[in-house]
Amino acid sequence: MSVRYDVEEALELIFSDVQQDNSDSEEEVEDVSEEEDGEEYNPEHDESSSEEEENPEPERETFLSKNGKITWSSAAYNQHGRHAEQNVIKMTPGPTRYAVSHAHDIVSTFYLFITPAIEKIILEMTNLEGFRKYGDSWKKMDETDLQAYLGLLILAGVYRSRGEAAASLWDAESGRSIFRATMPLKLFHTYSRLLRFDDRESRPARRVTDKLAAIREVWDKWVERLPYLYNPGPDVTVDEQLVPFRGRCPFRQYMPSKPAKYGIKAWVACDAKSSYAWKMQVYTGKPTSGCPEKNQGMRVVLDVTEGLRGHNVTCDNFFTSYELGQQLLKRKITMVGTVRKNKPELPPALLASKERKVFSSKFAFTPMTTVVSYFPKKNKNVVLGVDNLDKKNKRRVFLEQLGKALVTPLIERRKHVPRTEASAAVVKAIQSAGAPDKPEDPATTATSPASAMPIPPEQFLKWDKLISRFIWDGKKPRVKYSTLQLAKRKGGMALPNLKKYFQAVQLRPLLSWCSSAYKARWKDIEAPVSAFPIQTIIDERKIPENIEFASEIDMITTYTLNTWHSVVRQLRVGRELGLLKWIAHDVAFKPGRLDPRFKQWTRVGVTAMCLLILKGKMKSFQEMKNEYGLANQDLFRYLQLRDYYCKEVKRAEDDIHPIIRLFSRAYGEVTPRAVSKLYMCLIELNKDSTVYVKNKWEKELAVDISDEMWYDMWVIHQTTTQSGGWREFSWKNQIRYFITPRIKSKQLKAPQPCWRQCDQIDPDHTHVFWSCSKIQPFWEAVHSVICVVLGYGIPSSGLVLYLGHMGGVVCPRDQYLVKIFLVAGKKAITRNWLKTDIPDYEQWSTIVDNIQDMEYLSFKLKIQEDLFQKRWEKWLLYKSNRGEK
Repeated sequence: MSVRYDVEEALELIFSDVQQDNSDSEEEVEDVSEEEDGEEYNPEHDESSSEEEENPEPERETFLSKNGKITWSSAAYNQHGRHAEQNVIKMTPGPTRYAVSHAHDIVSTFYLFITPAIEKIILEMTNLEGFRKYGDSWKKMDETDLQAYLGLLILAGVYRSRGEAAASLWDAESGRSIFRATMPLKLFHTYSRLLRFDDRESRPARRVTDKLAAIREVWDKWVERLPYLYNPGPDVTVDEQLVPFRGRCPFRQYMPSKPAKYGIKAWVACDAKSSYAWKMQVYTGKPTSGCPEKNQGMRVVLDVTEGLRGHNVTCDNFFTSYELGQQLLKRKITMVGTVRKNKPELPPALLASKERKVFSSKFAFTPMTTVVSYFPKKNKNVVLGVDNLDKKNKRRVFLEQLGKALVTPLIERRKHVPRTEASAAVVKAIQSAGAPDKPEDPATTATSPASAMPIPPEQFLKWDKLISRFIWDGKKPRVKYSTLQLAKRKGGMALPNLKKYFQAVQLRPLLSWCSSAYKARWKDIEAPVSAFPIQTIIDERKIPENIEFASEIDMITTYTLNTWHSVVRQLRVGRELGLLKWIAHDVAFKPGRLDPRFKQWTRVGVTAMCLLILKGKMKSFQEMKNEYGLANQDLFRYLQLRDYYCKEVKRAEDDIHPIIRLFSRAYGEVTPRAVSKLYMCLIELNKDSTVYVKNKWEKELAVDISDEMWYDMWVIHQTTTQSGGWREFSWKNQIRYFITPRIKSKQLKAPQPCWRQCDQIDPDHTHVFWSCSKIQPFWEAVHSVICVVLGYGIPSSGLVLYLGHMGGVVCPRDQYLVKIFLVAGKKAITRNWLKTDIPDYEQWSTIVDNIQDMEYLSFKLKIQEDLFQKRWEKWLLYKSNRGEK
C-alpha cells in the first residue's frame, strides 16, 4: 500500500533530510576516541527509540517502472553514516587562486577572459579583412583600438542603448560625450563592419563540418578559460539560454516561450549562488548528417559538468532522466530535476491522478533515487522572482568603470580633440590626469624574483660603451670591451656582460620550477597556470601555440620563457634538450599521448626524462620499480620509453651542453648560486674571441698555434705569481696591449723607427719584445740561466720564451717558476721602454728577486711556507751556488 503525504508533511520530510546531512557534517569535525567509536549500541539509551515505537515504519510496497527494468519502493531506504562521496566537494568555491593572483585592477579582470591569444586572433583576422577591403590605405587596428571598441560596446550596454541607433550615441547634443571622445562614429562603423574572428575566405570549407566555424577558435579559447577562473559551489544548474538575435544565422532558434523568441541557443552550467557560467556549449542545430541527436539532454549535462565532483546538479525535464542520474552518480555528482510523464523509467502508479487529493504528494524510492509526484490545484498561480536591486546596481557600476577603463588608453593618445565641448573636456581631463584605470605593470606587482621589463639590445650597448669609456679614461680603447668580457681562460679579463647577466637573472625561476625542494610564494602563484605543469614547455624551442595554456601565461612568465627559448637557439642546443622533456607531455613521444598510463606515472614522480638517466644510461626497469613503484604491466611502456630515448634523445655525456646539465641537476636538488652558474653557461654565447690576436702572433713569429695551445697559454698568464698585478702585466703582453712604433706610425701617419736604433722602420710587437737584434742577446742570457736553474734544456723559440708555451717542454713542477722567469724578462724590456738602453741579466735577476720577496710574504700569510720552498727551491739553490743571497 502506497503512503500519501500532504504538502506540509512532504516539506518536513525533505528538509529533515537536509538537516540530518548538516548535523552529520558538523559531527564529523568533532574528535571521537577509540572507546566512543567502539561503544556498543543500546536501544534503551537512544532518545529516538521511543519516537520510533510511537511512529512505526510504514509498510513497504514495490512497483515496476513502465519498461519493467526498475523496481521502485513506496518507503525510503535507511542510510546511515557519513556523507556519501557524492556530497564531498574537492574544490574551494569561489575565484580560483590563479584568478586572484592575476587580478590586479579592473582591466586585468577583463583580460582574464579576453586573453592575449584571443586578442591576437581578432586583430589578425580583422586587419586581414581590412587590407582586403581598403588595401594599403587601411590603418591597422592595434590592441588599444580593439580595447577601446570593446569598451564602447560595454558602455552602450550599460546605458541601455539596445536597439538605439549608433548615431544617437555620438550625437553632439543628446549623445554621450565618452563616445565622441573615444573615436569618430565613422571609425566605429568601420570596425563593426570589418570585425572578424576567422579568415573569411577559408570559412566555407570549415563550415561544411562546423556551423560555428566563423567564431569557433575564439569561442573555444574563451570557454576553456571559464573553469580556470572560478570554482562553483555545491549547487550547479544546467539549462538552456537564448541569446537574443534576429540576424542571419543558420542555427538561429525560435522559442516562443522565451522573452526574445528569436536567438542563438546555448547550453550553460552555472553556479547556483553567483550565476557564474562555468561551462557553455552553443547549439548549432541538427548534425550535418541530418539525423536528430538521441539522448541530447543527457549528453549536454554530462559534457558541461565534466570536471565536477561532489556537486548537486539541478535541471529541468528536458534533461532529467533516470539514466542521467546513474551516469552522474558514477562521477560522484547528485541531481535534482523535474521529469516528463512519458519517461519509461517512471512507475505507472506514480502517475495515476484519480482519487488524488489536491496538494498531495506521492513518493517512490530506489536505494539511490527518489521520485515525488505532486498534485497541484487546477488554477495554477505564478510566482515571480525579483532580482536584488543592490546587486544589479553594483554590476552596472562595475561595467561602467570597466568600459571607461578600456577606452582610456585610446583617448590618452588622441592627437586631435573632438569639436564638441563636452567630448573635448573629457579628452583633456583624461590626458591631463593620466589613466587611473590603466592596468598595473605586472613587473611592479608580481612577486617573482625576476623583473619582466624587457630591455632593448641597444641599451646594453650604451652601457658597455659607458663602462669602456670609464676604463680607458675617455681615450681610444687598446683592447675591445667585448674581448675584456671573455673568460680569463679565453684571453679576457672576465668583465661583466650585463646582457648575459640579465638573461641569467631571468632564467633563474626556471631552475626553481624544476626543483620540487625549492619553496617560495611566487612559485605557488606562477605554477597553477593550467592543468599542465609549466615545466613541460621548457624543453621546447618556443612557446607552442597549440599548448592549451600557452595563452594563459602572464607577461612575466612569458618573457622568462621567451628568454629561455632565445638562449636555447643561440646556444644551438641539440637533441640533449630532450632530457628536459616530460614523458607524459612530449609531443614527439607518441605513446605518451595515446596511453593515459604515462600521465599516471607523473603522479609518482616520473616526470622529466633526465630523472631516469644515470651516467648516460637509462635506469633499468627494476630500478624504476623500486624507486617509483611501477607495476609489472608497465614493462612494455618502459621498453617504449627506452627505445625513444636511445633513438631521439641520447647523447654522449661530454656532448651534453652545460646548461642542460644544470637544469637536469635542478630536478634533484636546489641549485646554489644559480645566477652565477647560469651566467657562466651563457658566457659561452659570446661569439667574440682572441683568435684575431693569435693570428697576428702566428704571422709575426712564423709559427702555427693550435686553439688548444692558445688557450693553455692564457691559463699560463693568468696563473703567473700570486699577484693580480703581475698576472695583468703578463696578460697585457699576450693581448698586445702596448703601443709599438707601428701603431704610433698609424696614429701620426708618419714612419716610426725602432728606438733601439736597429734601423727597423715601424717595428711590430714581435720585433720590440723578441726579434730585435739589440734585444736578442738579453733573451739568450735569460734562456741560458733558465736551463741552468732547471737542470735541463728547453727550446729558445719565441713561442716558448715569450708566449709561454710549456706543454711537453717544461716539467709541470717547474712551470710555476719558469712563468716568473719569463714575466720578469718582459718587465725588464718595458722598464726600458722608448730607451736605447738594453736590459741585462742584473736587471732581470733583480726583478725575479723582487717577485720572490713578494711571494714569500704571500705564502707566509697563507701559512704555506713549505709550498714556497718547493716552488722556489731551484732558484734558491742557483742563487746559493752563485754566492748570492
